[in-house]
Amino acid sequence: PLKSSGGSPSSSGTSGGGGGGAPPRRRGHRRVHSLPVRSRARADSSSGRSSRVGGGGGIPLKIDENDLSALTSKLDERRTKYGEGHARVGLMHNLIGSYHFRRGEHDLAAKSYDDALLCFRSSCASLPEYSSSDEDGCSASSGSNSSGIGGGGGGGPSELRHQLDVAVALGNIGAVLWSTGRLTESVESLEKSVAIRRRVQMLRTRGGGGPGGAPPPPLSPGRARRRARRCPGF
Repeated sequence: PLKSSGGSPSSSGTSGGGGGGAPPRRRGHRRVHSLPVRSRARADSSSGRSSRVGGGGGIPLKIDENDLSALTSKLDERRTKYGEGHARVGLMHNLIGSYHFRRGEHDLAAKSYDDALLCFRSSCASLPEYSSSDEDGCSASSGSNSSGIGGGGGGGPSELRHQLDVAVALGNIGAVLWSTGRLTESVESLEKSVAIRRRVQMLRTRGGGGPGGAPPPPLSPGRARRRARRCPGF
């Protein structure tokens, strides 16, 4: 929800030295996107383009993210096929939440993101941060409950992917909370989203995708030399 300062990074005048030299190199920076993230979807712009969302069996489905009727139709289709609590149903709730968020419909966006989080709960049961006493899940409209997940858990490659979906849902809830002025709750949700992402990255790096996985391959001599030059203490 934090917008970039606007404009492209400015380059500082002309470089010192004689004229006619090469123009100064422009230093790039990462933009901080203001829109929520689409779970495991291609990062298309929020124009009328369709987005590819995992459709099961490795076959992506093209969905027009600006067509609410198409989104709800696909949601109903997945509910019928997989059941309400399935992670693939959660992906559709997430897309519908982003549809409402882009239009400033924050209450509807919060409801959809909360529904997504509840769906992801069923595929991430090993995350201890899901409160067993919270019957209503992690509602974006219920304050601290919307950030009820932290950085625990483990699992194989499939579960790690589902945990990233949880991180996306928490990040999107954080975006809604930020947009409605609930900054403290937003930061809590965003921090926990980042914690999950970091933990998943650590598990993948250490174990090749989860406990019992193969270790990552050794660095090639060339990569090792380049890393040593970048990090003298490596």
